[in-house]
Amino acid sequence: MALFSVGAAVALNAGMERVGWKERGKALAVVLLSLLHIVVMQERLLSHEERSRQRRQLDRITFVLAQTGQDDVIFDGNNDFNIFRRDAHYFWYSISKGKGLDVHNKLTGGRFRDYDACAVIRAQRPKVISNYHLDLEACGLADIYQPTEFNKVFIRK
Repeated sequence: MALFSVGAAVALNAGMERVGWKERGKALAVVLLSLLHIVVMQERLLSHEERSRQRRQLDRITFVLAQTGQDDVIFDGNNDFNIFRRDAHYFWYSISKGKGLDVHNKLTGGRFRDYDACAVIRAQRPKVISNYHLDLEACGLADIYQPTEFNKVFIRK
């Protein structure tokens, strides 16, 4: 974002110089654009839907922290609630075929080509898991984990 901002500032300055704007006009334009940005962001931050989404995520994180201790392992397949807890594997978010794992293996010569989230969960038995891109029934984990009040969050029985 910082690089984008610098590039946008350079382009804006070049455009204003091309049409002959003086320094005072440029400063005024920057102030007005900044105010517009603040108004738009404030509207988004204050929207009921956004506050509700943030509240649900905070509730989910609070639940996981309450159900686990500092030394407990979790498995969060979508980087949705994994905060202050060690994940069961190096890949701690959005790993599945056609996602980050394939890209990582292309870059590293297949370093984790044998990665199997089901096997990781069976071996580590994390207290809380996500079923994001994970079929608990197919993995043989449906009898070990039960759903919680939160979508895609399961706790060990």
